[in-house]
Amino acid sequence: MIQRARRMMMHQRYPLPWLFLIFCLLAGNGELHAGHPALNVSMLERSTDGWQWLAPQARFAEEATPHEHPQQVLSSAALRWQKVSDAVLNVGFGPPRYWIHLSLHNPEATVATRIIEVAEPLYDDLHFWVLRDNKVFAEARMGDRIAFASRAITYRHPSMSLDIPPRTTVDLLIRAHARDGEHDPLPLRLWTSEGFQAGMQLDLLIYGAYYGAIVILLLYNLLVFASTREQVFLWYAVYLTSFLAWNFVYRGFAFQYLWPESPDWNAGAVAILVPLALAGLTAFSWSLLDLRRQTPWLFRIALILTLAALIHIPMALLAPETGLFASLNPLGLVLITTLLIAGICIAQRGNTTARIYVAAIGCTFVGTLPYYFTAFGLLPANMLTIHAINIGSALEFLLLALALAHRINSLKTEKLEAELLAHATLKHSAEALEEKVFERTSELEQANRSLHELAVRDALTGLYNRRHFNEVVQQELARSRRHGKPAALLLLDLDHFKKLNDLSGHLAGDEALAHIGQLLSSFARRSVDQAFRVGGEEFALLSPEADEENVERWAEQLRLRIDTTNWPHPGTPQGHLTASIGVALSQPGDTLESFYTRTDRALYRAKQEGRNRVIRALSDT
Repeated sequence: MIQRARRMMMHQRYPLPWLFLIFCLLAGNGELHAGHPALNVSMLERSTDGWQWLAPQARFAEEATPHEHPQQVLSSAALRWQKVSDAVLNVGFGPPRYWIHLSLHNPEATVATRIIEVAEPLYDDLHFWVLRDNKVFAEARMGDRIAFASRAITYRHPSMSLDIPPRTTVDLLIRAHARDGEHDPLPLRLWTSEGFQAGMQLDLLIYGAYYGAIVILLLYNLLVFASTREQVFLWYAVYLTSFLAWNFVYRGFAFQYLWPESPDWNAGAVAILVPLALAGLTAFSWSLLDLRRQTPWLFRIALILTLAALIHIPMALLAPETGLFASLNPLGLVLITTLLIAGICIAQRGNTTARIYVAAIGCTFVGTLPYYFTAFGLLPANMLTIHAINIGSALEFLLLALALAHRINSLKTEKLEAELLAHATLKHSAEALEEKVFERTSELEQANRSLHELAVRDALTGLYNRRHFNEVVQQELARSRRHGKPAALLLLDLDHFKKLNDLSGHLAGDEALAHIGQLLSSFARRSVDQAFRVGGEEFALLSPEADEENVERWAEQLRLRIDTTNWPHPGTPQGHLTASIGVALSQPGDTLESFYTRTDRALYRAKQEGRNRVIRALSDT
């Protein structure tokens, strides 16, 4: 180059511009090696690990315009080279192509065989050139957009073998091409041959154990589901399957073993499987913690986020070149955060399963944060951040298995308690059978009465139910006909009860119903008077041999009692609970249907005429 410059100066009248240009070119080429001294590859022989990072000895630059030959890159004055500040180069989102350059020096008298590895299986296109004396000495091209079978080294990470001649310095030049401008971290490592083989074996051993554990856990949950039919175990199996499929593709094993000749499918598979894994986790969380009922608002948010993630699947199929992870990454992070908050809310209520779930999702959250932060350039990339998802997921699966084990133990405990109760009942019955006939008969009668009482009682209010109401009314009508004394029936309906449920919640509604049940039980003035819950918010009082003149006043006392308790009800004009009451006296020809219908019409009139009042049936006057 210098001789050529001298000839040019001799043939020009004005040599000064050419002198300046030659000085700039020589200064530019000199900066290449002056700023980046060559790496002594013989130092690896004394390393216990057999490898070292290459990025700290490298520099990188954006490719503004394509270069036809790698030699042009080394001599280009247009490229703005930058030093790599971390152990792993991570440019994040940017231009499609970057150049990486470093020099390797072999000071020994023998050939040095080294392996150059990029510990990132899903980079689109990596083109390697090795130059010696400005001539291409070796070349390789790999990536997940290039058929796997073209690789010289059969390994999930793009790797090439390099024989560096004795006492020679070579330039390693790499063009990293991400078609959508979304660059994964580039963990460049230099290995000895022996260290690389040992590292490959250790890598396969670790991931084999990792995937084997997931498969065992998956099969176990399928067996538990088959035996218990508990949906939560099925959804956990779905989540494990989707995560396993995603991780198998994400770590490059699928490209190596399943579809080595299908780079286009391999490139889009991750964008398809990530939403499926997120949907599997969400479905499992819904089933395990009953999010729809426990945290309805967070359930809705998680549902919307899951649907938004699933929309990326057709987008990946229709436009695989689109940078989907620019939106899918933050979407997944927000979804996991939502599920974690939901678990915390439920755990604060004393739910042990939710507490274990929070710890599990917390591991996923902690493991996922470095991945997302690295993708957006907020954290430096290293082996810990690169494998943080696998570390966090392993802990998550162990804790979720513990949560499901707690679920199984709960089911076992409930079953054991039921068996112990049944056993105790049988034992008690056996002992009772050995006693005197009178005692056995008495105990059986008492048990029958208890069972009958349970069958005719309403669980919430403790009052008799509609079935018992029908039986008792028919009996009292027959007695009334025999004795010629009418029975009084009060039908009571709580005013605007639906608004109470809507405004204050069903728990407040249940408390109000229980309160009315207690009030009616205490209001029954005689031992023969009976109170019933005959519908949702509808109650009844039956009084045999009623006082015909005072029955309406008796009903008014009940209405006033309810009104003055001031039980909160934001849906009534009074601001507290009120009731409408219909009252009727039985007539000699009454049946259950006619007696009830007449009273119900009186109740209907009370509600029509403004509620919170007593109306007596017309035919009783």
